Amino acid sequence: MSTPSQQTISRKVRDDGTIEVNITPITTNATSFEIDEHGVRHFGFRTEQQIRAVSNIPDDYDTIVIKPNNWVQQDEEGPFIAHQSKGTFSPPHPGKFVMDSLLKRLENASPTVPAIHSPCPERSGEPRRMLEVSVMDPHLGLQCFTPGADAEYNLEIAENLYMWAVRELAVLGGAYGGVEEILFPIGNDFLHAEPIVMSKGIGHGTAGGTAQPEMIAWHETYERGEELLRKAILFLSQIAPVTVLEVPGNHDRYSAFTLARVMNAYFHNNDNVYVECDPAPYKFKKYGVNLIGFEHGHSVAQIRLAALMANECSPSDPEHPRYGWFQGAKYKEWHLGDQHRKGSAKPSVLEEQGVSVEFLPSLTAPNEWHKLKSFNWQKRGAMAWVWDYDLGPTARLQVNIDSHTGMPYGN
Repeated sequence: MSTPSQQTISRKVRDDGTIEVNITPITTNATSFEIDEHGVRHFGFRTEQQIRAVSNIPDDYDTIVIKPNNWVQQDEEGPFIAHQSKGTFSPPHPGKFVMDSLLKRLENASPTVPAIHSPCPERSGEPRRMLEVSVMDPHLGLQCFTPGADAEYNLEIAENLYMWAVRELAVLGGAYGGVEEILFPIGNDFLHAEPIVMSKGIGHGTAGGTAQPEMIAWHETYERGEELLRKAILFLSQIAPVTVLEVPGNHDRYSAFTLARVMNAYFHNNDNVYVECDPAPYKFKKYGVNLIGFEHGHSVAQIRLAALMANECSPSDPEHPRYGWFQGAKYKEWHLGDQHRKGSAKPSVLEEQGVSVEFLPSLTAPNEWHKLKSFNWQKRGAMAWVWDYDLGPTARLQVNIDSHTGMPYGN
Protein backbone atom coordinates (compact mmCIF):
# COMPACT_ATOMS: atom_id res chain seq x y z
CA MET A 1 0.00 0.00 0.00
CA SER A 2 1.19 3.54 -0.61
CA THR A 3 2.93 5.54 2.10
CA PRO A 4 2.12 9.07 3.35
CA SER A 5 5.02 10.45 1.30
CA GLN A 6 3.19 9.34 -1.84
CA GLN A 7 0.11 11.39 -0.92
CA THR A 8 -0.81 15.05 -0.78
CA ILE A 9 -2.50 15.46 2.62
CA SER A 10 -4.47 18.62 3.34
CA ARG A 11 -5.62 18.99 6.97
CA LYS A 12 -7.74 21.92 8.18
CA VAL A 13 -9.02 22.54 11.72
CA ARG A 14 -12.16 24.70 12.00
CA ASP A 15 -12.91 27.06 14.87
CA ASP A 16 -15.30 24.53 16.42
CA GLY A 17 -12.59 21.84 16.46
CA THR A 18 -13.87 19.94 13.43
CA ILE A 19 -11.07 18.52 11.26
CA GLU A 20 -11.34 18.35 7.47
CA VAL A 21 -8.84 16.28 5.48
CA ASN A 22 -8.24 15.79 1.76
CA ILE A 23 -5.87 12.99 0.73
CA THR A 24 -4.84 12.82 -2.94
CA PRO A 25 -2.41 10.15 -4.24
CA ILE A 26 0.70 11.14 -6.21
CA THR A 27 0.39 8.60 -8.99
CA THR A 28 3.51 9.59 -10.93
CA ASN A 29 6.03 6.76 -10.60
CA ALA A 30 3.80 4.99 -8.08
CA THR A 31 5.68 2.05 -6.54
CA SER A 32 3.65 0.80 -3.54
CA PHE A 33 0.38 -0.99 -4.30
CA GLU A 34 -2.20 -3.04 -2.46
CA ILE A 35 -3.38 -6.06 -4.44
CA ASP A 36 -6.89 -7.35 -3.70
CA GLU A 37 -8.18 -10.92 -3.91
CA HIS A 38 -8.91 -10.47 -7.63
CA GLY A 39 -5.37 -9.37 -8.43
CA VAL A 40 -6.37 -5.74 -8.97
CA ARG A 41 -3.79 -3.15 -7.85
CA HIS A 42 -4.92 -0.25 -5.65
CA PHE A 43 -2.94 2.91 -4.92
CA GLY A 44 -3.96 5.36 -2.17
CA PHE A 45 -5.71 5.14 1.18
CA ARG A 46 -9.13 3.46 1.13
CA THR A 47 -10.20 2.57 4.67
CA GLU A 48 -11.41 4.88 7.42
CA GLN A 49 -8.70 3.50 9.72
CA GLN A 50 -5.96 4.40 7.23
CA ILE A 51 -7.40 7.87 6.64
CA ARG A 52 -7.61 8.60 10.37
CA ALA A 53 -4.07 7.32 10.97
CA VAL A 54 -2.29 9.37 8.27
CA SER A 55 -4.34 12.47 9.12
CA ASN A 56 -3.54 12.27 12.87
CA ILE A 57 -7.22 12.19 13.89
CA PRO A 58 -7.56 11.77 17.70
CA ASP A 59 -9.15 8.49 18.79
CA ASP A 60 -12.06 10.22 20.55
CA TYR A 61 -13.10 12.21 17.45
CA ASP A 62 -16.23 11.02 15.66
CA THR A 63 -16.33 10.41 11.91
CA ILE A 64 -18.96 12.67 10.33
CA VAL A 65 -18.41 11.63 6.71
CA ILE A 66 -15.89 9.90 4.44
CA LYS A 67 -16.14 10.78 0.74
CA PRO A 68 -14.16 8.37 -1.46
CA ASN A 69 -13.23 8.98 -5.09
CA ASN A 70 -11.31 6.68 -7.46
CA TRP A 71 -10.20 6.40 -11.05
CA VAL A 72 -8.28 3.97 -13.27
CA GLN A 73 -4.70 4.75 -14.38
CA GLN A 74 -2.08 2.89 -16.37
CA ASP A 75 1.64 2.22 -15.87
CA GLU A 76 4.14 -0.20 -17.40
CA GLU A 77 2.62 -3.14 -15.53
CA GLY A 78 -0.91 -2.36 -16.60
CA PRO A 79 -3.97 -0.63 -15.10
CA PHE A 80 -4.44 0.20 -11.41
CA ILE A 81 -7.07 2.05 -9.35
CA ALA A 82 -6.08 5.31 -7.66
CA HIS A 83 -8.01 6.34 -4.55
CA GLN A 84 -8.64 9.85 -3.24
CA SER A 85 -10.45 10.47 0.06
CA LYS A 86 -12.03 13.40 1.86
CA GLY A 87 -13.14 13.18 5.45
CA THR A 88 -14.69 15.30 8.19
CA PHE A 89 -14.21 14.47 11.87
CA SER A 90 -15.78 16.17 14.89
CA PRO A 91 -14.52 16.50 18.47
CA PRO A 92 -16.44 14.70 21.22
CA HIS A 93 -19.53 16.49 22.55
CA PRO A 94 -18.66 18.45 25.75
CA GLY A 95 -21.35 16.57 27.63
CA LYS A 96 -19.80 13.18 26.84
CA PHE A 97 -17.10 13.51 29.46
CA VAL A 98 -19.63 14.82 32.00
CA MET A 99 -21.93 11.84 31.39
CA ASP A 100 -19.07 9.32 31.44
CA SER A 101 -17.83 10.79 34.72
CA LEU A 102 -21.35 10.76 36.20
CA LEU A 103 -21.94 7.14 35.24
CA LYS A 104 -18.58 6.11 36.69
CA ARG A 105 -19.31 7.89 39.96
CA LEU A 106 -22.76 6.32 40.11
CA GLU A 107 -21.32 2.85 39.55
CA ASN A 108 -18.76 3.39 42.30
CA ALA A 109 -21.38 4.79 44.68
CA SER A 110 -24.09 2.27 43.81
CA PRO A 111 -25.11 0.51 47.03
CA THR A 112 -24.48 -3.23 47.12
CA VAL A 113 -27.83 -4.94 47.68
CA PRO A 114 -28.07 -8.72 48.12
CA ALA A 115 -30.61 -10.61 46.06
CA ILE A 116 -33.96 -10.93 47.76
CA HIS A 117 -35.72 -14.26 47.93
CA SER A 118 -38.73 -14.32 45.64
CA PRO A 119 -42.01 -15.05 47.45
CA CYS A 120 -42.84 -17.55 44.69
CA PRO A 121 -43.06 -21.09 46.07
CA GLU A 122 -40.72 -23.55 44.36
CA ARG A 123 -42.85 -26.62 45.05
CA SER A 124 -44.06 -28.55 42.02
CA GLY A 125 -47.49 -27.47 40.87
CA GLU A 126 -47.36 -24.00 42.44
CA PRO A 127 -47.73 -21.03 40.05
CA ARG A 128 -44.76 -19.12 38.66
CA ARG A 129 -45.72 -15.66 37.46
CA MET A 130 -44.27 -12.44 36.11
CA LEU A 131 -45.96 -9.07 36.60
CA GLU A 132 -45.60 -6.56 33.77
CA VAL A 133 -46.16 -2.94 34.85
CA SER A 134 -46.57 -0.66 31.81
CA VAL A 135 -47.09 3.07 32.43
CA MET A 136 -46.86 4.45 28.89
CA ASP A 137 -46.18 7.99 27.70
CA PRO A 138 -45.88 9.94 30.99
CA HIS A 139 -44.49 12.97 29.05
CA LEU A 140 -42.74 14.33 32.11
CA GLY A 141 -42.16 18.05 31.58
CA LEU A 142 -45.35 18.68 29.62
CA GLN A 143 -47.28 21.65 31.00
CA CYS A 144 -51.01 22.08 30.28
CA PHE A 145 -53.53 24.68 31.35
CA THR A 146 -57.28 24.65 31.03
CA PRO A 147 -59.34 25.59 29.10
CA GLY A 148 -56.80 25.46 26.27
CA ALA A 149 -56.09 21.87 27.28
CA ASP A 150 -58.52 19.37 28.73
CA ALA A 151 -56.83 19.22 32.15
CA GLU A 152 -54.03 20.73 34.19
CA TYR A 153 -50.70 18.88 33.90
CA ASN A 154 -47.24 19.65 35.26
CA LEU A 155 -44.25 17.96 36.88
CA GLU A 156 -45.92 17.47 40.26
CA ILE A 157 -49.08 15.99 38.76
CA ALA A 158 -47.06 13.70 36.46
CA GLU A 159 -44.89 12.44 39.33
CA ASN A 160 -47.92 11.90 41.53
CA LEU A 161 -49.83 9.96 38.88
CA TYR A 162 -46.84 7.87 37.82
CA MET A 163 -46.04 6.56 41.31
CA TRP A 164 -49.74 6.06 42.05
CA ALA A 165 -50.14 3.92 38.92
CA VAL A 166 -47.00 1.87 39.67
CA ARG A 167 -48.13 1.16 43.24
CA GLU A 168 -51.74 0.37 42.31
CA LEU A 169 -50.75 -2.02 39.53
CA ALA A 170 -48.21 -3.74 41.77
CA VAL A 171 -50.84 -4.31 44.45
CA LEU A 172 -53.41 -5.59 41.93
CA GLY A 173 -50.91 -7.93 40.31
CA GLY A 174 -49.51 -9.17 43.60
CA ALA A 175 -52.95 -10.38 44.63
CA TYR A 176 -52.65 -13.21 42.10
CA GLY A 177 -49.71 -14.70 43.99
CA GLY A 178 -46.61 -16.44 42.74
CA VAL A 179 -44.96 -13.28 41.36
CA GLU A 180 -41.27 -14.13 40.99
CA GLU A 181 -40.31 -11.32 38.61
CA ILE A 182 -41.49 -7.86 37.59
CA LEU A 183 -41.11 -6.52 34.04
CA PHE A 184 -40.94 -2.72 33.96
CA PRO A 185 -40.65 -1.03 30.53
CA ILE A 186 -39.45 2.59 30.71
CA GLY A 187 -38.89 5.25 28.05
CA ASN A 188 -41.91 5.40 25.74
CA ASP A 189 -41.92 9.21 25.91
CA PHE A 190 -41.09 9.25 29.61
CA LEU A 191 -39.88 12.82 28.98
CA HIS A 192 -41.90 15.21 26.84
CA ALA A 193 -39.02 16.72 24.84
CA GLU A 194 -35.31 16.87 24.07
CA PRO A 195 -33.13 19.99 24.03
CA ILE A 196 -32.79 20.81 20.32
CA VAL A 197 -30.85 23.44 18.37
CA MET A 198 -33.20 26.02 16.90
CA SER A 199 -32.54 29.10 14.76
CA LYS A 200 -32.08 31.34 17.79
CA GLY A 201 -30.54 28.96 20.32
CA ILE A 202 -31.54 25.85 22.24
CA GLY A 203 -35.23 24.98 22.49
CA HIS A 204 -37.43 22.01 23.28
CA GLY A 205 -38.60 19.51 20.71
CA THR A 206 -39.17 15.88 19.87
CA ALA A 207 -36.24 13.70 18.87
CA GLY A 208 -37.25 14.43 15.27
CA GLY A 209 -37.06 18.21 15.81
CA THR A 210 -40.73 19.18 16.19
CA ALA A 211 -40.90 22.12 18.60
CA GLN A 212 -42.66 21.51 21.94
CA PRO A 213 -43.36 24.94 23.45
CA GLU A 214 -45.26 23.49 26.43
CA MET A 215 -42.09 21.95 27.91
CA ILE A 216 -40.79 22.86 31.37
CA ALA A 217 -37.00 23.41 31.58
CA TRP A 218 -35.34 20.22 30.32
CA HIS A 219 -32.60 20.06 32.99
CA GLU A 220 -35.15 20.31 35.79
CA THR A 221 -37.34 17.69 34.11
CA TYR A 222 -34.42 15.32 33.56
CA GLU A 223 -33.31 15.49 37.20
CA ARG A 224 -36.85 15.00 38.48
CA GLY A 225 -37.35 12.14 36.02
CA GLU A 226 -34.17 10.46 37.21
CA GLU A 227 -35.39 10.60 40.81
CA LEU A 228 -38.87 9.37 39.84
CA LEU A 229 -37.53 6.33 37.97
CA ARG A 230 -35.19 5.47 40.81
CA LYS A 231 -38.06 5.63 43.28
CA ALA A 232 -40.34 3.45 41.14
CA ILE A 233 -37.69 0.79 40.52
CA LEU A 234 -36.71 0.67 44.19
CA PHE A 235 -40.36 0.22 45.17
CA LEU A 236 -40.89 -2.64 42.71
CA SER A 237 -37.57 -4.32 43.64
CA GLN A 238 -38.83 -4.79 47.20
CA ILE A 239 -41.62 -7.03 45.84
CA ALA A 240 -39.62 -9.18 43.41
CA PRO A 241 -36.55 -8.87 41.16
CA VAL A 242 -37.13 -6.28 38.43
CA THR A 243 -36.18 -6.36 34.74
CA VAL A 244 -36.17 -2.83 33.30
CA LEU A 245 -36.45 -2.46 29.51
CA GLU A 246 -35.69 0.90 27.88
CA VAL A 247 -37.96 1.58 24.88
CA PRO A 248 -37.12 4.82 23.00
CA GLY A 249 -40.02 7.12 22.18
CA ASN A 250 -40.41 9.70 19.46
CA HIS A 251 -40.25 12.58 21.98
CA ASP A 252 -37.34 11.36 24.15
CA ARG A 253 -35.30 8.92 22.07
CA TYR A 254 -31.95 10.17 23.36
CA SER A 255 -32.93 11.29 26.86
CA ALA A 256 -34.60 7.93 27.55
CA PHE A 257 -31.40 6.10 26.58
CA THR A 258 -29.23 8.22 28.89
CA LEU A 259 -31.75 7.91 31.75
CA ALA A 260 -31.64 4.13 31.36
CA ARG A 261 -27.85 4.23 31.45
CA VAL A 262 -28.03 6.25 34.68
CA MET A 263 -30.42 3.66 36.16
CA ASN A 264 -28.05 0.90 35.07
CA ALA A 265 -25.18 2.62 36.86
CA TYR A 266 -27.21 3.37 39.98
CA PHE A 267 -28.45 -0.22 40.35
CA HIS A 268 -25.13 -1.70 39.27
CA ASN A 269 -24.63 -3.48 42.61
CA ASN A 270 -28.29 -4.34 43.21
CA ASP A 271 -28.89 -8.02 42.44
CA ASN A 272 -32.64 -7.40 42.38
CA VAL A 273 -32.52 -5.05 39.38
CA TYR A 274 -31.44 -5.72 35.79
CA VAL A 275 -31.57 -2.80 33.32
CA GLU A 276 -31.50 -3.56 29.59
CA CYS A 277 -30.35 -0.27 28.12
CA ASP A 278 -28.78 -0.99 24.73
CA PRO A 279 -29.60 1.25 21.72
CA ALA A 280 -32.01 -1.27 20.13
CA PRO A 281 -35.26 0.48 19.04
CA TYR A 282 -37.39 -2.42 20.29
CA LYS A 283 -37.01 -4.89 23.15
CA PHE A 284 -38.16 -8.44 23.88
CA LYS A 285 -38.83 -10.46 27.02
CA LYS A 286 -39.20 -14.25 27.10
CA TYR A 287 -40.86 -15.74 30.17
CA GLY A 288 -41.81 -19.40 29.99
CA VAL A 289 -44.38 -19.84 27.22
CA ASN A 290 -44.70 -16.04 26.81
CA LEU A 291 -42.85 -13.69 24.46
CA ILE A 292 -43.56 -9.95 24.74
CA GLY A 293 -42.21 -7.31 22.37
CA PHE A 294 -42.05 -3.57 23.07
CA GLU A 295 -41.89 -0.81 20.43
CA HIS A 296 -43.10 2.73 20.97
CA GLY A 297 -45.60 2.46 18.13
CA HIS A 298 -44.47 5.28 15.85
CA SER A 299 -41.91 3.54 13.64
CA VAL A 300 -43.12 0.09 12.57
CA ALA A 301 -46.52 -0.64 11.00
CA GLN A 302 -48.57 -2.99 13.18
CA ILE A 303 -48.99 -5.51 10.37
CA ARG A 304 -45.19 -5.94 10.16
CA LEU A 305 -44.62 -6.67 13.84
CA ALA A 306 -45.41 -10.39 13.71
CA ALA A 307 -42.70 -11.01 11.11
CA LEU A 308 -40.33 -8.69 12.95
CA MET A 309 -40.71 -10.70 16.16
CA ALA A 310 -40.25 -13.98 14.27
CA ASN A 311 -37.03 -12.75 12.65
CA GLU A 312 -35.57 -11.07 15.74
CA CYS A 313 -36.32 -14.00 18.03
CA SER A 314 -35.31 -16.89 15.75
CA PRO A 315 -31.53 -16.46 15.32
CA SER A 316 -29.71 -19.43 13.78
CA ASP A 317 -26.76 -19.15 16.14
CA PRO A 318 -27.34 -21.37 19.21
CA GLU A 319 -25.14 -19.01 21.22
CA HIS A 320 -27.40 -16.02 20.53
CA PRO A 321 -29.26 -14.89 23.69
CA ARG A 322 -32.64 -15.02 21.87
CA TYR A 323 -32.04 -18.42 20.24
CA GLY A 324 -35.28 -20.42 20.13
CA TRP A 325 -37.41 -17.72 21.77
CA PHE A 326 -40.05 -17.50 19.05
CA GLN A 327 -40.36 -21.26 18.57
CA GLY A 328 -40.49 -21.86 22.32
CA ALA A 329 -43.26 -19.33 23.00
CA LYS A 330 -46.95 -20.13 22.72
CA TYR A 331 -48.29 -16.67 23.61
CA LYS A 332 -46.77 -13.76 21.71
CA GLU A 333 -47.72 -10.09 22.09
CA TRP A 334 -46.49 -6.60 21.26
CA HIS A 335 -47.27 -3.71 23.62
CA LEU A 336 -47.05 -0.24 22.07
CA GLY A 337 -47.48 3.33 23.30
CA ASP A 338 -47.46 6.61 21.33
CA GLN A 339 -51.23 6.88 20.71
CA HIS A 340 -52.19 7.79 24.32
CA ARG A 341 -55.21 5.53 23.88
CA LYS A 342 -56.24 1.99 23.08
CA GLY A 343 -56.05 2.27 19.35
CA SER A 344 -54.97 4.11 16.25
CA ALA A 345 -56.26 4.77 12.75
CA LYS A 346 -55.42 1.13 12.01
CA PRO A 347 -56.67 -1.84 14.06
CA SER A 348 -55.93 -1.12 17.69
CA VAL A 349 -55.80 -4.75 18.72
CA LEU A 350 -55.02 -7.41 16.16
CA GLU A 351 -53.59 -10.89 16.01
CA GLU A 352 -51.56 -11.81 12.95
CA GLN A 353 -50.07 -15.30 12.66
CA GLY A 354 -50.51 -15.86 16.38
CA VAL A 355 -48.89 -12.55 17.41
CA SER A 356 -51.12 -9.98 19.13
CA VAL A 357 -50.49 -6.25 18.80
CA GLU A 358 -51.98 -3.72 21.21
CA PHE A 359 -51.67 0.00 21.92
CA LEU A 360 -51.80 0.98 25.59
CA PRO A 361 -53.35 4.09 27.16
CA SER A 362 -51.52 6.94 28.89
CA LEU A 363 -52.09 8.99 32.04
CA THR A 364 -50.99 12.17 30.27
CA ALA A 365 -53.45 15.02 29.91
CA PRO A 366 -54.43 15.95 26.34
CA ASN A 367 -52.58 19.20 25.66
CA GLU A 368 -53.67 22.13 23.50
CA TRP A 369 -52.49 20.43 20.29
CA HIS A 370 -54.52 17.30 21.07
CA LYS A 371 -57.57 19.40 21.76
CA LEU A 372 -57.07 21.49 18.63
CA LYS A 373 -56.96 18.31 16.52
CA SER A 374 -59.78 16.64 18.46
CA PHE A 375 -57.45 13.90 19.68
CA ASN A 376 -58.73 14.38 23.23
CA TRP A 377 -61.21 12.48 25.39
CA GLN A 378 -59.11 9.34 25.37
CA LYS A 379 -59.49 7.30 28.56
CA ARG A 380 -56.43 7.97 30.69
CA GLY A 381 -54.92 5.01 32.50
CA ALA A 382 -52.05 2.52 32.86
CA MET A 383 -51.94 -1.25 32.49
CA ALA A 384 -50.35 -4.42 33.84
CA TRP A 385 -50.36 -8.10 32.94
CA VAL A 386 -49.85 -11.23 35.01
CA TRP A 387 -47.96 -13.78 32.91
CA ASP A 388 -48.00 -17.41 34.06
CA TYR A 389 -44.79 -19.26 33.25
CA ASP A 390 -46.64 -22.36 32.02
CA LEU A 391 -50.16 -21.15 31.20
CA GLY A 392 -49.58 -17.79 29.50
CA PRO A 393 -51.40 -14.50 30.20
CA THR A 394 -53.48 -14.91 33.35
CA ALA A 395 -54.72 -11.41 34.14
CA ARG A 396 -55.03 -8.08 32.39
CA LEU A 397 -55.16 -5.15 34.80
CA GLN A 398 -55.89 -1.46 34.37
CA VAL A 399 -56.00 1.59 36.64
CA ASN A 400 -57.99 4.59 35.46
CA ILE A 401 -57.53 8.19 36.39
CA ASP A 402 -61.09 8.27 37.77
CA SER A 403 -59.96 6.06 40.65
CA HIS A 404 -57.14 8.43 41.64
CA THR A 405 -58.30 10.32 44.71
CA GLY A 406 -55.27 12.57 45.14
CA MET A 407 -56.46 15.41 42.92
CA PRO A 408 -59.47 16.17 40.68
CA TYR A 409 -57.71 15.75 37.31
CA GLY A 410 -60.72 15.84 35.03
CA ASN A 411 -61.70 13.22 32.47
